[in-house]
Amino acid sequence: MLALASGYTFVARAFAYDVKKTTELIEAAIKHKGLAFIDILQPCPTYNDINTNEWYRQRVYNLDIDYAVKSEDDVQKKLDAAIDLSRQTDKIPIGIFYQNELEPTFEARISDNIPNYPAVNPASQKIEDNGLSITSTDSFINSLTV
Repeated sequence: MLALASGYTFVARAFAYDVKKTTELIEAAIKHKGLAFIDILQPCPTYNDINTNEWYRQRVYNLDIDYAVKSEDDVQKKLDAAIDLSRQTDKIPIGIFYQNELEPTFEARISDNIPNYPAVNPASQKIEDNGLSITSTDSFINSLTV
């Protein structure tokens, strides 16, 4: 739930002993254009005698519903569904909880304020002129206006 509240646009959960599904989720997270988070359930075979592999296997289940956002109207509905899934305690869902490809990436948002961002190495970019920021904060301030 913290990942959703923090603005991640791809949130999933995997079970380490389900290697195939975990691999698929990691690949999907890498291919996702945006910030991705995967909660991987990893029972410790040495020190954890309570939450063992068998304990998890009795509780985990694969999500078979598509939680990807397809339109702007879907965002809140899919977000609410993902939050509900994250609160389940009797059974533990694994799979993609939330995926939103409609949200602009960090790079796209930075490029809106710094037009040459993709073309120049960020470490080499000029960020000030005689102590004054060269980045306009007008669009950010305007987005906060109620």
